[in-house]
Amino acid sequence: MRRMWVALALTVVLLACGRESNPVVITVGDEAIHADEFRYLFRQEAAADTSLLRDVAGRMRYAESLAEELVYEQLFREKEADLDPSRLDRVQDFKERRMVELLREIEYGDARKVSDAELAAAYARQGTRRHVRRIIVESQQKANEIRRAVMEGGLFDRVAQQVSLDERTRPIGGDLGWLSYSDVPPLERDEVWATPVGEVSAPISGGAVWAVYQILEEDPNLSRGTLEEERETLELGIAMRKNATAIERYRRDLFERSNFRLDPAQLAWMTIHLREKTQGAVRGTDVMEAPTTEEKDGYLLSRGQIPWTGPPVLPADTSRVIATYDPDGKVQPLLVFDQLLSSPIPTWPTFEKSEDVEKLVRELVLERLEQAEAYRRGLDQAPEVLFELRQREREVERRQLVRNQLRNPNIPDRDEIYAEYERRLDEFTSPEARRFVAFNATTEAAAARAAELMRAGVPMAEVVAQFGPEDNVQATGDSGTPPMTEGQSAALDHVLFALGLGDVSDPIPVGDTFTVGKVIEILPAEVEPFEDVRVDLQVRMVDERVEPLEKEMLAKARETYPVHIDVAAIRKIDLHGK
Repeated sequence: MRRMWVALALTVVLLACGRESNPVVITVGDEAIHADEFRYLFRQEAAADTSLLRDVAGRMRYAESLAEELVYEQLFREKEADLDPSRLDRVQDFKERRMVELLREIEYGDARKVSDAELAAAYARQGTRRHVRRIIVESQQKANEIRRAVMEGGLFDRVAQQVSLDERTRPIGGDLGWLSYSDVPPLERDEVWATPVGEVSAPISGGAVWAVYQILEEDPNLSRGTLEEERETLELGIAMRKNATAIERYRRDLFERSNFRLDPAQLAWMTIHLREKTQGAVRGTDVMEAPTTEEKDGYLLSRGQIPWTGPPVLPADTSRVIATYDPDGKVQPLLVFDQLLSSPIPTWPTFEKSEDVEKLVRELVLERLEQAEAYRRGLDQAPEVLFELRQREREVERRQLVRNQLRNPNIPDRDEIYAEYERRLDEFTSPEARRFVAFNATTEAAAARAAELMRAGVPMAEVVAQFGPEDNVQATGDSGTPPMTEGQSAALDHVLFALGLGDVSDPIPVGDTFTVGKVIEILPAEVEPFEDVRVDLQVRMVDERVEPLEKEMLAKARETYPVHIDVAAIRKIDLHGK
């Protein structure tokens, strides 16, 4: 795999006839890079790094980095032989993610393009505004029931007050007021404008919820700008809608072609099971406050994951099949234990309805269907995938080499780390901080008078009231300043940080004014405990040890694998040619 990228890169470029027109431009030991391969690799790198210019300096900068990559590659082969299994898995995961990204770009990447006709139609709709009401509910079935009830004589505003999930408009019957076309969410605006005045729209999918609109009135939109003024907003909305529609069509086709089937009975069982199992799960904004990784009964739990111990389902239940699909003509089962429970996610739904589980199942199956489809189309051999895979593989190889050959042998023991902690104790010490109430005046006499009142315990508001507008005084108020450390105010620190708690300073000259300060709180210096910083300090120590060793290792490797860059040949490469 280590030299795979060279061979693969050569398969996606047109080789010149004969080596005379395709000279070697870089050699590192026995490895060689020819002009055609350099051209291809440079183009790919320049596409990813816009700072890489196509001039001579840019070519040489890339040639040097490419040569260093080859040195590391040969060092890796010499000292490591192969990637660790876990790192190999990460490379494979990256490849499959990139393949799926390319598949999606092929399938609906162009959907975001907006034609002149589409823009003109949107601009025409922007010429009117509509007075509308809206009801938001959790499912399409519920939305259909609401629409049917209103069409049979139910009052839209009364229904909205009873069932709408929009807390802002529910008390006023779902009334959104007057909206222009671009005021409506992009995925809903065309349906809203297609619904005649006085009628109720069909249910409109808004992603996780469904909406039903009632069109009350329509007027000209007198605030509409010119086409150029409205262009950006309208184009963005059109692109969002087209993209969402294309994604929905693409996913629907994938599921239909794979004969995806859900088992309703198992879906119902799984909904109840997850509802009960996740009652204590951390959700929403509380996820970030959850404990970090720990191990319980052999199960590793990460931040925000399900707080169960032991297996998530009984052994007898692990064989339950919740869905099937056949991307390659061979039926594949999705077990209830498979990923749904073995790899819990931080933000779970509440599992009050089966749609919550169905959504998770579809996401898992979609991932597998897309990977299978990408392989079927041969996207694992696509030039852009091969190039980025080479980049990721090289990065992982280098990290493994440095970790095994340099970092691991140079990890300090606990005593060494503690000695370093004591040596750097200032770095882990938060200095004393103080809070003050302060008074500032344009004359020393006014400041001195304020100091007397402050020493007598007079509240700052009353102190300020003793002076007229001509005194031009300013004050912090009794709550004082935020905590301040010495060094933040050079003009005041030498006085204020010499005071005791409750002490008031004499007037301090500050430019053309005078300031008086009173210490209202002293926050003592704090030292971070050794155990709190031990791991970070260990990493820093290893970094400091490894940096010179890595440079030394690379210098020796360049002696073993001499580097030669043919500057003249690189200058002649036509970066615009084939």
